[in-house]
Amino acid sequence: MRIFNRQGKWRFRSSIITTAVISTLLVPATLLITADPASAAVESYYCDSYSGYPIMVNDNGNGSDGDYTVSRLTISGVGHTTIHTLNLPSNASINATGISPIDNKAYGIVGGVTNSPLLARFDNDEVEYVAEVSNAATQGTFDAHGDYLYSDTSGGNTTGLYRVERPDLLTGYTSSSNSSISNQQSPTNLISASIGGNVPDWAAIRADLGSGVANYVVGIRNSSPAKVVVIKYADTATTSGSSVSILTPDSTLPTRPFRNAYYFEGRLLFLEKKGNLWEVETDSASDINISSGTVNVTSLGDGSNIQDGDGMNCFDSPGFT
Repeated sequence: MRIFNRQGKWRFRSSIITTAVISTLLVPATLLITADPASAAVESYYCDSYSGYPIMVNDNGNGSDGDYTVSRLTISGVGHTTIHTLNLPSNASINATGISPIDNKAYGIVGGVTNSPLLARFDNDEVEYVAEVSNAATQGTFDAHGDYLYSDTSGGNTTGLYRVERPDLLTGYTSSSNSSISNQQSPTNLISASIGGNVPDWAAIRADLGSGVANYVVGIRNSSPAKVVVIKYADTATTSGSSVSILTPDSTLPTRPFRNAYYFEGRLLFLEKKGNLWEVETDSASDINISSGTVNVTSLGDGSNIQDGDGMNCFDSPGFT
């Protein structure tokens, strides 16, 4: 299978995900429409400089100073190298981070500031607030359409799946108290079934998992035993056609929180709190088997401990719907 990446090179990978992406998203370059970003202050720093790595955004462990350490994750050998410190206001926090496939800019939900929780756009120098959201989520990601997805937590359990459509089109404001920030505090829940536990982060894919090409988010529920959760959701604001599948892995997963989730270069990767990196396999149709309730996983190695935070990466699909 041939996949055209951002560097203009053909990459070969046999994958149920990339097969679906190619069949539904690959269109002539002249037909791809990329909207101008609403604000020019925040730049596509991470994709310009670190597109070849998954990115970690983690609390620096120094209390309430609002500083987060942004690092690049090395998959082989499982290590990380600091890129810079993200400076937020004192007592502020950021989580549910992701990078838009439309403007290649980083976003995350910021708490601890006026009018929070707020979806913010950020780089190594600037932070802009773009939308008021319903909750201070820990789980956030972008899908192939450029929509931002996040969940809620109630009683220790992850609940719901919500969408901010195309945040790249929203105006960013440097002050969290600006009255013009888009109010998106009453989103439609995209799922109706229970997740039944805590999923600390999601990775979004568009794939054929046995019932035709559809939108999914995948995460690891840190129950005992740990399970892989696969949520199917619609393109529109409805629960119609949605489903929640709880899959049993073929190897025992750690029960600690998998805080960082990535769909990176056609691979589903999950980094847990103690630094163990795992992959949910996607090489064949049987790897994520909804009908049998099973999933194949592989340990990629152990790294060092991480603090509270999240993961994000540049999207490398060949096109977007």
